[in-house]
Amino acid sequence: MRTTSKIIVGGYLFMTFLGLVFIIIQSKLPTEEVLIYSLADDRIETKELPPFKVFKLRFAHRNLVGDIIGLRDAKFTISQSETNVSSFDIPETFEPTLSLITVGDTLICNIVLPDTIKKIMKEHDFFHLQKFHCKLSLPKGSSMFVHNETKSFATNIEKVQFENLSLESNDAVHVTSSDITNFSYRATDWNQINIEVLKSTIGNYNLNLDDVASWNIKESHVGKLNLSSDKQIRITSIPYTMCDEVTYTPKNEKASLNVKLTSPTTLTALNI
Repeated sequence: MRTTSKIIVGGYLFMTFLGLVFIIIQSKLPTEEVLIYSLADDRIETKELPPFKVFKLRFAHRNLVGDIIGLRDAKFTISQSETNVSSFDIPETFEPTLSLITVGDTLICNIVLPDTIKKIMKEHDFFHLQKFHCKLSLPKGSSMFVHNETKSFATNIEKVQFENLSLESNDAVHVTSSDITNFSYRATDWNQINIEVLKSTIGNYNLNLDDVASWNIKESHVGKLNLSSDKQIRITSIPYTMCDEVTYTPKNEKASLNVKLTSPTTLTALNI
């Protein structure tokens, strides 16, 4: 056999040997266990809330060292109550450890992992909570600041008639079939999220473009869309056909908005 052929065959055998060694090592490594714990069948518990003007939602789902907790199909809904009393709905598994703390006019809602969940977590490498749905119900005509501090928790605002709603969130926001006189949104922790307004009426809609990855207004009517930014923003369209007026406010000298409009509209530039 020629020297070149010997080198090729030897190289092939060596690579085959390395492959077999890798397979053997992998087969002896412990496999990671993943548990998906669904709350779909959990009964919903309703807690009546004291008066407040600011609502903060916190869920310490990453507070155990060495454990990885994921959230799947997690949703925080803001709806309208049928009475003049606010309430909070939560799966019964978490109701015993739900903590409500009042500080001035602020109500802090702490969702704490119960011991039953912690025990299950310790038996698995990865733990995912599925279909964790909670709901804040507020009286008609409310004026409220809501801060959803929980990551991986989408915020859905559904079928409400509010006077003022200021929202901060870490995840996607959907406003559906609602009538809000003044609506403002800001992101938390420098996250850029997706926000959509669908089949709703908003008198004044305040949106900082630095906070959003994408935003849409569909089948809705907005009296005044107030856009702002702290940096240079480039967008390809503004849903002006659903807005009576659009304004833009640069927050500093470096901020700017580049937008291409193809139909008549009102765009007012406000100087700082």
